[in-house]
Amino acid sequence: VSTQSTGNKMSLKELQWAKAQSKVELHRHLEGAIPFKTLFQLQNEGILDTTFKDVEEMRKNISLRTRMKDLQEVLDFFSLYQKAFHNYDIVSRITRDVIRAAYQEKIDTLELRLSPEFMAESAGLDLDKIMEAVVKATDETRIELNHQMKVGLIMIVSRNYGYEKSLKTVELAKRWRNHIVGFDFAAGEIDPPVETFVNTVKLVHELKIPLTVHIGEGSNRENIRKVLDLYGDVKRLGHATCLDEELTKRCIQRDILVESCPTSNFITYCVPSYKEHPLLLWKAHGLPFNINTDDPTLFDVDLNDEWTYCLKELGLTKDDMLKINEESRKYSFIK
Repeated sequence: VSTQSTGNKMSLKELQWAKAQSKVELHRHLEGAIPFKTLFQLQNEGILDTTFKDVEEMRKNISLRTRMKDLQEVLDFFSLYQKAFHNYDIVSRITRDVIRAAYQEKIDTLELRLSPEFMAESAGLDLDKIMEAVVKATDETRIELNHQMKVGLIMIVSRNYGYEKSLKTVELAKRWRNHIVGFDFAAGEIDPPVETFVNTVKLVHELKIPLTVHIGEGSNRENIRKVLDLYGDVKRLGHATCLDEELTKRCIQRDILVESCPTSNFITYCVPSYKEHPLLLWKAHGLPFNINTDDPTLFDVDLNDEWTYCLKELGLTKDDMLKINEESRKYSFIK
């Protein structure tokens, strides 16, 4: 993320320390993590209709380097990334490149989430063939890396596609149950409302797939309350920046971890500034949370950057970061 646009002045010392640590990432979207180099190659192959002269120009123009007005404006920015999924070979190639990039960040445990419906939409791809390509590429890349990295796939219901499509995604999850570690509901929280998917959630629980939910991101705490009341055994919450004291206590009682994404939350206007991110309050209350990138290409940030921001902007110590990271391992869906 541009230091000028965010006000962050990264310390080289802290950044180098972060790069040396083995890290856990529990909240990273495949679609928002396509490396700039891969996207530039796709442009040069005629897959993307952009005309950037080099990778750096592309980086400056397709990543969000200043704050957006709200979450929806950010979601609207995803169309270019969606067009990258042009065929199944490219789906495999993107998956490999995303995993390799995470490995270069010294991530040893990566949960990579994907919305098959979103990936299929632009080129009319088949959902099962998408999963076949992603699973095969994941397995092959782990072998390439000598199994030094754990990778688990989380399947997403994109709420904006509606209830009927959510049922279709659950059926897909049933067919690919042995190859996914978790299930998620993502995209906007208001239309349709979260209660639309209560029956879908029940079907997910019947498959015994661990559940995480994007919630409290650019909306309000009532949506978090609805998820806690209606969605049963939720293991983790994504973002949840709207948690109040009562809901925080409920999450602590249920041992729910919050997947925190500080840069994403700043750019999507979920928090006024890095320094006002609620994770310090969560820490004070004893709420489990970890640090993630969300969409590293979209936000032009990697996990080493996020760790450095936590040290410099939020005042967390190196011991804090190591403890948060190690404790988050027990909340991973990868067993």
